[in-house]
Amino acid sequence: MDDRSLALRVAVLVTTGAVWGLRSIQALADPAFANPVTVFDWLAVVGFSGAFLLTAAGLLILRESIRPGLNTDVAVVVVASACVIAAVMNLLEDGVGLPTLGPVYAISAIVAWLGMFVIAGMIAVSVDRSLAFVPLLTGVGFALFEIGGGVLAMAAWWAFARIIVRRERRALVARTGSSTSA
Repeated sequence: MDDRSLALRVAVLVTTGAVWGLRSIQALADPAFANPVTVFDWLAVVGFSGAFLLTAAGLLILRESIRPGLNTDVAVVVVASACVIAAVMNLLEDGVGLPTLGPVYAISAIVAWLGMFVIAGMIAVSVDRSLAFVPLLTGVGFALFEIGGGVLAMAAWWAFARIIVRRERRALVARTGSSTSA
């Protein structure tokens, strides 16, 4: 992995965590995301959709960071797709005002939420179970979103970013024989 690729992955993971954390803290102020009027309300709608989109990207990075397995790959792609659908449906339902899309949003959000626990379980029983905490805490963060649970997702994605940086540094040391600290 080159430096730009690593930097992009880290940026996606850190941004994913930041958006979930900030949007969850914003939920404590009870914005009117169902009928957005103020900038604060619109930030709630766009932030929630953005968090789902970034989670989809983060899941694809996670998929590349764990040992390959067909079942895990399929689960990650299904859940990432559900995140993309939830993001778009949330924007259309709440932002554009198309309430008939609410059930599509709800189903995709539930698939994304419960899918996080499926992925966590699949990683937890794999050879390299060290990253199972990422989807696990993201799922718990979804469940507790309205009371600040997104902060758990933030911590998970930020820790994951740190882990991939450390893994890349260790791989670089192993390739070059350098003795710089990882």
